[in-house]
Amino acid sequence: MNTSPPARRPTSFIGVLIVAALLGACGTAATPEPSPGASSLIPSADPSTDLPATQAPSHEPPPEHELHDVLAVIADEPLVLRSAPGTGSDSSILEERLHPGMTLRLLEGPVTASGYEWYRVAIGSAEGWAAAGQLVENVHEPWLAMVTNGLIAFGGDAELADGVPQVFTVDAEGFGRAQLTSLTLEDLDAGVSRATGNVLAVSCGVSVDPMEWSMSGGMLAFAVGGCAKSIQIIRVDGSGARRLTDGNAVAWSPDGRRLVGSLNVPYMPMPCTEHDPWDLWMFELETGRQSTITRSDRCIIASSPDWSPDGRSIAFTVTDAATEYGPTAATWVLDLATGSERRVTSGWRPTWSPDGLRLLVERIVDTNGGDPGCGECTGEVSSVSLEGGDEVDYGVGYGAAWSPGGDYVAFHRPRTSGDTQEVVVVRANGSDETVLSLAGVFRGWSPDGRQVLISNDFRLWRYPLADGAPVELAPDVAGAVAWQPTYVLLTGTGQ
Repeated sequence: MNTSPPARRPTSFIGVLIVAALLGACGTAATPEPSPGASSLIPSADPSTDLPATQAPSHEPPPEHELHDVLAVIADEPLVLRSAPGTGSDSSILEERLHPGMTLRLLEGPVTASGYEWYRVAIGSAEGWAAAGQLVENVHEPWLAMVTNGLIAFGGDAELADGVPQVFTVDAEGFGRAQLTSLTLEDLDAGVSRATGNVLAVSCGVSVDPMEWSMSGGMLAFAVGGCAKSIQIIRVDGSGARRLTDGNAVAWSPDGRRLVGSLNVPYMPMPCTEHDPWDLWMFELETGRQSTITRSDRCIIASSPDWSPDGRSIAFTVTDAATEYGPTAATWVLDLATGSERRVTSGWRPTWSPDGLRLLVERIVDTNGGDPGCGECTGEVSSVSLEGGDEVDYGVGYGAAWSPGGDYVAFHRPRTSGDTQEVVVVRANGSDETVLSLAGVFRGWSPDGRQVLISNDFRLWRYPLADGAPVELAPDVAGAVAWQPTYVLLTGTGQ
């Protein structure tokens, strides 16, 4: 079996990295201030002149907690960090940039200086002060917002005829359950995107999986079907339902204008010999244009895409079609501006850290030392730097995800005794592992980073990490789960 990374060809796709402000009115950006080591092609929003004082913040942060409050960058260009609040000579610009869509941990603030309100934030191990917005012609333009918890979407058993799965929403207390979609049998009729290959539908259940909210929380994207799925989007109020294309995975760009996904892959006799590659696609919502963005050799599957916080890169899995998720699985990164692709490390299902500096990956390992597929396989979770080094090993686990602030990782793993799973929360550096008291499968973080979702026996639970008892949200979850982010402006008014 060939375990070397598959050969790949660069693509000429050019990513247009224009990120729209998600909240508040837009005005003229503050004059960018030169920063040491920063590319002249990347503007860095930073208050460099004295402007009138902003309005009082509309949201007072709660007392500091070990799991810090989470902020989202909603500016339309990268923000700089400073060593102190204000723009005076005692406040120097740091090297780090806060890209649109990035989530941060709030450490302190607000502090008013130089006509702005400042918050001390952390991204990874770096800390600094960021301005929350500016006032332009009496209109407040926000740059940062507090991330709060919205509705929880999940795939569930059908409540309509024909047994078609649907998307439901429920609030954080388990009330207000609503059916968001009205999917029909036609929505399950998705092609395999290839005329060749044998599709063994008997091996696939019908489900809504995966699903993901856009950064602003206003739109939900999901895949629905069996062995072959279609990609759909819908607004949080149930309007704007739209079938986009065929595919089995989907991820939002930080600006909410594009989706990236992977093709349906037919089940075929092994080894694969003559089939074309199954590359990633990108779909532009405004134009309806779909394009191929990776360039693989034949019999290669590109899957599990995840968009970087700065919108410039996409991490994804590369596998041989004959040994999907086996020892040949590798994590690659695509640079959208240049089209260059490079292998970072082994493993699959890569997930970007909120600061964009690391990738969380899972690896399939045979405990008997042979090839996966023998029934003695287990998963292992690690995080690596973008160069593939500086690895942190979290041990056996599945379904891993970063906390919104990037300071924790959560996943599930088999218990040492019995057939149940246990949910583990560990610091990003691998220390302070905690096993939660509620057994089950980890299903994701709350947007504010203070709670996790756990399912067991098709029941979905909300588990507060600091205190309080688990709350049952739904009794019949049979698909993906996604918690909607909502935002409260740190300056000005509105939500």
